[in-house]
Amino acid sequence: MNREDVLKMVVKIYSDIVEENIGERPEVTNDTAISREDGFDSLGIVDFFVAVEEECGVDLETSIAQIREAKIIGDLVDVIYGKVS
Repeated sequence: MNREDVLKMVVKIYSDIVEENIGERPEVTNDTAISREDGFDSLGIVDFFVAVEEECGVDLETSIAQIREAKIIGDLVDVIYGKVS
């Protein structure tokens, strides 16, 4: 899985979580700011972890702090790409 594949996966999962929480599908790119107001709060992070672990077959338990500190989608991609590459 290359970085572009990880980006596509993260964009889909993040968009699904936001859409479920606010009822509207956001336009998401590598530089999109992660917004807690859009539903990417503690529960959103858990949903994200589960979806990524299922999709990639990786364990993100050691990356929780990095994912919580992510400011843009690209930060999430970098953390996950580091686990799958």
